Amino acid sequence: MLKRVPQLKLNLNALAGRALNPRLDNLARAEIHVFHKAWSAFHVCGLVALALALTSALALAKARGLSVTVMMIIIIAVPFTVCSLAMSIKIVTGEEQYAQYHHAVAITAVTTLLLWLLDQPVLPYLDITIFGIGLALSIGRIGCFMVGCCYGRPSDWGVCYREEHADAGFAPCYVGVRLFPVQLIEALWTLLILALCAFWFRRAEPAGAFLSWFVVTYCAGRFWIEFLRGGPARPYLFGYSEAQWLSFLLMCLVVGLEYAGRLPQSAWQAIATGSIGMAMLAIVWKRSLQSPLARKLFSPRHVQEVAEAVEFVTERATVVSSRVQWSFVADQSNEREISIASTSLGIQLSASKIKSTGDESYHYAFSHCDGGLTGDTARLLAQLISTLRRARNSAEMQPGGNGVFHLFIHSHGGSGVGNL
Repeated sequence: MLKRVPQLKLNLNALAGRALNPRLDNLARAEIHVFHKAWSAFHVCGLVALALALTSALALAKARGLSVTVMMIIIIAVPFTVCSLAMSIKIVTGEEQYAQYHHAVAITAVTTLLLWLLDQPVLPYLDITIFGIGLALSIGRIGCFMVGCCYGRPSDWGVCYREEHADAGFAPCYVGVRLFPVQLIEALWTLLILALCAFWFRRAEPAGAFLSWFVVTYCAGRFWIEFLRGGPARPYLFGYSEAQWLSFLLMCLVVGLEYAGRLPQSAWQAIATGSIGMAMLAIVWKRSLQSPLARKLFSPRHVQEVAEAVEFVTERATVVSSRVQWSFVADQSNEREISIASTSLGIQLSASKIKSTGDESYHYAFSHCDGGLTGDTARLLAQLISTLRRARNSAEMQPGGNGVFHLFIHSHGGSGVGNL
């Protein structure tokens, strides 16, 4: 038997689940009905974000004595920048992609170029532009949460997306699986930064101070938030996603401009940037101590492969009459046809539906093709499978022979959680 999970952690997860899960499930909806017509929730949030961002930018420009005309030129350039970037990405990759982070960087760069061409002071307008970008990012993430894009990892508490979300493009293998609401975490983080920034504009800070403060603060949070994401369609380099590298590089750029005298200097921003750099090195060093299988086993791409494998074998589970009979069949697999799913890392998984008096439970047998699963890694994999099956409080894992591990999920909500 493996180490018992602390009961306090289980109680906290249960309390969080009971308090938040139903509310998050109700909030997530692929469509919103406005004027007796169904609209994509993502598009509605996008339009609201755009309207609020443009309105706030104009109001701030007027309040700070800047040219409303120049601000309007910047605003007009925004949709052209977004469309041009999307078209360029489609030409290069052959796919239509909309990444808010890319658009934010592109809008900032185009705004800087426009202000330079118009011979206008760059930093005062960039302070306002970045405020509008932050507002659009936060509301846009709420839209992501509602439709199920940029979703989080499987979790004991969070949101369950439905078939309507799968019809709109959400990963089918995660329908009904509780996922951590990482989109809302990012939205709340950005809104918190903006709330603090509302007081910033009342102070006599030098131009560009808000720009540098927002970029460093948002990017530092975004770097850590990325570890909670579950979407596999992201480029990775040395174990870090594209967004993590972009966050770190933007922080370095801001600090570099500060030391070059282009932005107001701030010691804490240099410390924050250095801390992220040291953390990246420490994480790479820690990963180097792990086996190649352990490093990649719980990456977003492979976790989704496991989810697809669990869905596949569960739908095709062999029905047996008792746990004893299943144990015999598991050892003598040639006696009965069993569906086996295999991931790209060689994790093999099969399932059986155990029927006994008044009960229907599931048994999952999993192993690695080379027998490379340790007990700790198997326990984490069992926790993942039970989370995907929404059964962490009724799961029991037992080691078997020849590197095979057995996970029993009881329909009656047994006490096997202590074994995970």
